Amino acid sequence: MIVDYTQTVWMTTNKGVFSIPYSDMEELIQGKTDKLNVKPDECLYVGDGGSRELYAARDAGMHPIQCTWFHDRAYEPHIPCPILDEFDHADHQSEILDLCKD
Repeated sequence: MIVDYTQTVWMTTNKGVFSIPYSDMEELIQGKTDKLNVKPDECLYVGDGGSRELYAARDAGMHPIQCTWFHDRAYEPHIPCPILDEFDHADHQSEILDLCKD
């Protein structure tokens, strides 16, 4: 699992939050990086892009990665965000590790 290769994993779903408004994301990211004592540019943000969170992560200074490994399994009510060309993509969880090496 990818979490075996990370120092810290932060998931908004741990707090019961499934969609954070774009306007709140940058402040939330800054608060979390301050708490962890890391700089945003030392962090990856992995998401599907459906809540504009990839844009907020980029604007906050993180390296956003759009996860696309479930795009072929769309179901109601979750329809994946379209592929966003301006971000790196991971078609499988293991590709995130490759992006960490860059």
